[in-house]
Amino acid sequence: MRPLFFLFPLIAFAQEAERTCMLKLAWWDAPTTIPGPTLALASDGAEPKPFSPQVMNFTTTARNRGDVANFVVKEVVKDPKAGKDAITWNPFASVSLPKDDDTLGVILLTDTAGKKGGGRAFSLGANNFPMGSVRLVNLTNRQLLLGMDNRTIAVSPGNTGTHPKVFQKAEISEITVVANIQGEAKPVFTTKSEFSGLFRLILFVAEVQNSDPVSFEVRTIVDFPQPETKTPTTKPSTETKSSR
Repeated sequence: MRPLFFLFPLIAFAQEAERTCMLKLAWWDAPTTIPGPTLALASDGAEPKPFSPQVMNFTTTARNRGDVANFVVKEVVKDPKAGKDAITWNPFASVSLPKDDDTLGVILLTDTAGKKGGGRAFSLGANNFPMGSVRLVNLTNRQLLLGMDNRTIAVSPGNTGTHPKVFQKAEISEITVVANIQGEAKPVFTTKSEFSGLFRLILFVAEVQNSDPVSFEVRTIVDFPQPETKTPTTKPSTETKSSR
């Protein structure tokens, strides 16, 4: 069964602003109709740079200009008369980007036909989501509770919440997620695992479509720090010149 996502907007293309964001991209499910790398951002210009995100793994990054990420798909049409293939970029999905951060995660998905898609973007900035913390992304239309170390936070439908616990060193802890269904608490997910300040954990909860009784799908991403790009430095010349 396909999960039922709440608040995955498919919106019209918008006028781009000067804002530039770093996007960390991942698929919810592997698309069968979009072999990679054929997905790209329209803001790359006349000839976008294609990439191939992995499933629930933020290994692909891209820079986007504007408050909307307009994704396009590369289509290659063979043209025997012209002697070469014709390339077009077709609109795939438009994802609205939160304005409170410039480092964002984007989860992408396709419709059943694989022609169009959608996505959900959320903040990944270190100020509100430091290494060693746990974040819940609520993709349902129900309130969820995230509990850990005797502290619980509520995450409203379609929103994200970060638990106040921040792990500085390796330690074992238990996480529980509970859904509010018609005033009753329904266990969704529980796990006991080792955490540390070397990574941060993102929990995604989606409701399974047409499930009766109501059931949920839970997925996780373990996110590590982005490697720093070192800028080559030019050492000052030690050559000496003699003068006469």
